[in-house]
Amino acid sequence: MPFIVNAQNNNPDSSAFEADVLATTLMHPGAIVPNFSLTSLDGKKFQLSELKGKTVFLNFFALSCPICLKELPELEKQIWQKYKDNKNIVILCIGREESDEKLIAFRDKNQYTFPIAADTNRAIYALFGAKYIPRNIIIDKEGKLVFTEVGFNEEKFAELILAIENTMME
Repeated sequence: MPFIVNAQNNNPDSSAFEADVLATTLMHPGAIVPNFSLTSLDGKKFQLSELKGKTVFLNFFALSCPICLKELPELEKQIWQKYKDNKNIVILCIGREESDEKLIAFRDKNQYTFPIAADTNRAIYALFGAKYIPRNIIIDKEGKLVFTEVGFNEEKFAELILAIENTMME
């Protein structure tokens, strides 16, 4: 699957923007994702090496990112509600440079039910990119990065859902 750039951008030179996104994307489809672990706000431990055999979907966001805040309700409705009981996929939303306390208040205020974890120092985010969010990542059952995307709009979100479905069928 290709790398997709879809950030909403007011820059008239979108080719320069796309080149910058590509240059600051540190892991591309086909790469084996190194092991990492995070603990969700609910205390559940996520360790990539223990998720072999499952599709893993990661969403990186920040509370200060307006585009992220538009994407998260769609993620709740269109991805989490559809797959939350499916044992073949693991979904985790990761607050880049956010504290547990801020994320708990945000989750509770918005009544999100998907798993959320804090990446307070960008350690996990830094595996995938140097900048730009929201950033969506799909890792296949073998631990290989198969999809990465930056930004959000409805058309590209539909492509993301299709990429999740295709990865789960492989």
